[in-house]
Amino acid sequence: MNLDREVICDFEVTEQRKKVWQTELQMLKLIVDICERNKLEYFAAHGTLLGCARHQGFIPWDDDVDLCMKREAYEKFIRIAPDLLPEGYSLFHATGHIQIRDNRTTALLREGFRTFSSGANCGIFVDVFPLDYLADDFKARKKDARNIWFYGVCSRQRDSHAKHNSGKQAAVAFAARIYNLFHSRDKTAEKARNPFAGKNRVTKTLGVVTFAPGQENWVWPAAYFDSSTEMPFADMMLSVPEKYDEVLTKEYGDYMKIPENKNGSLHTCYFDPEKPYTAYAGISEMEYAKLFENYRL
Repeated sequence: MNLDREVICDFEVTEQRKKVWQTELQMLKLIVDICERNKLEYFAAHGTLLGCARHQGFIPWDDDVDLCMKREAYEKFIRIAPDLLPEGYSLFHATGHIQIRDNRTTALLREGFRTFSSGANCGIFVDVFPLDYLADDFKARKKDARNIWFYGVCSRQRDSHAKHNSGKQAAVAFAARIYNLFHSRDKTAEKARNPFAGKNRVTKTLGVVTFAPGQENWVWPAAYFDSSTEMPFADMMLSVPEKYDEVLTKEYGDYMKIPENKNGSLHTCYFDPEKPYTAYAGISEMEYAKLFENYRL
């Protein structure tokens, strides 16, 4: 990859952003190789799918890579990837999805000090989301989404000491504490991570529900993912839904239109592609916050 600064779509792409992209591309190629060698179907998703269609690569103001897999392939990938990834890479379980992370780099979320200080892997990442078969009926789908959201709250509540800013937040936290008295940590976390395990249902609707419960623009007719094709992404080809136009239109609307507001790093991350996150160990919450002052990727 050419690391020289350039302007794309009236947006300045810095050398540092390109170094982050380069790190992510290396992980993307590892993931694709694992999928192809083990006959696991995957699809470019979200901003990466949009990047394929509109830019044939990264959206100039984007900072990550998104893939998705139907649940069966996703679960198999989780089982086999840790043994197939080269030294220096790890599989990390995030909220409602997984990430492949480069342990030799740094990606700190602005609001992520608690996660960082707990010792979690904070390397630069590629997101992999599960596609689940969801209820075809909207009301039933919303009910499932509320349950998944609540299981997630209960799972996180066990380790949370956060103050609540509203009566509603306090009530939800209280309900979560009561729920946790009668349900194990592992079972609750599994219900949030894989809510339809053992049900083997196949519906006419697919969506990313564990990461963003109730987010209907991440819900599509299952037929959109019945077959795939390939599209260029930077210096490689990625598998995309054959009906990628319909997928992107549902998610973004007029997706080929370049937005006027280009906010730079979408994740408000502090990236260091040349230093491991462990090099920042021991910094205070104030020092952590200062990393983001005047920071721009």
